[in-house]
Amino acid sequence: MSRRKVMFSVLLVVFMGLSAISYASDEASHTVTIAVPEVDKIWVDGGGTLQLYWEPFDIDEENKISYPNALLDALLKYVTNASDRKITAEASGLIEGLSLSVNGEDLTGGAVILVQSCEAGSVQKVELTYDGKADIVVPAGNHEVLVTYTITN
Repeated sequence: MSRRKVMFSVLLVVFMGLSAISYASDEASHTVTIAVPEVDKIWVDGGGTLQLYWEPFDIDEENKISYPNALLDALLKYVTNASDRKITAEASGLIEGLSLSVNGEDLTGGAVILVQSCEAGSVQKVELTYDGKADIVVPAGNHEVLVTYTITN
């Protein structure tokens, strides 16, 4: 075999080998985006009627007669996957002479922050204790107060 054919054969084998090596090391990639939605879920279990009783009654510094405080328990649950959330509570439907507080926070004046910093990543529970009071000027009967809890920034 001539020297030229040998050289051509060797070059052909080397070229094929390099070609196979470069083909085997070829790679491709792309990005897959997993879109996780923001989760802010809140719900309340329990609640019911705050029953105020006439006796004994209190007389305040303005000489107003009011029913003594009554307590009602409930349970607030929330879940979030954000780290910057808080929970507010707000009452609507309070008439003059009625007051309502939850966990010591007076709802009579508007929204209050109930949970300053929500714990993210699992269902959390907050025990709620409602405290209600009514002045004697409040008409007898059932007075519905809507308490709204909001999870927010």
